[in-house]
Amino acid sequence: MHTYEAPRYFLKLITGPTAEPVAASDIKRQVNLPSSFTGDDTWIADAITGVRQMFERRIPGGRAFINQTWDLTLDKFPKGDDAIEFPYPPLVSITSIAYYDASGSTASLASSDYQTRLPTEQPGWIKPAVNKNWPSTQNREDAVTIRYVAGYGSAASNVPMPVRHAIKMQVAHLYENREAYADKPLHEVPVAVDALLGAVSWGYYG
Repeated sequence: MHTYEAPRYFLKLITGPTAEPVAASDIKRQVNLPSSFTGDDTWIADAITGVRQMFERRIPGGRAFINQTWDLTLDKFPKGDDAIEFPYPPLVSITSIAYYDASGSTASLASSDYQTRLPTEQPGWIKPAVNKNWPSTQNREDAVTIRYVAGYGSAASNVPMPVRHAIKMQVAHLYENREAYADKPLHEVPVAVDALLGAVSWGYYG
């Protein structure tokens, strides 16, 4: 008896976010640095990006904060009319769906052939239009490529406040504790960071 296996997928970042959820000035206020001090601006900018990338993976279910474009590559479409959920939600839009049909020819799925759900407080998904199923594909790892945009918007103000505050707290902690080892005990990152990120977890766990 043949057992159906869910599609395997691969991700590739096409266009990263054009801004960060917090600015260097936010971090300076967090650590009580004068705004005129610029000596650590490069370090702060790098730390903001690093923490943002870490938190996008750390939130249960994953998350994209500022709009970014990804390619989701599948080895096949799901079974029947099953939905496709996207890594790093929330889903903003579908740019294109390209695939290799059963004969190996390239094809594109028209927007009228699928429906899209774009809720603001859930990941979002696509599935075939009513009374339709996903098309058959050639047996290959890159059978389907879906280009999509995910994120809360293009501006920092669109990102939920708990996320922005957690990033400020984490970067401030790194700024004040730059070494892995020290002569005196290092303070742990406030537990509030996990609580803040949990506030936008949409009910996912682990």
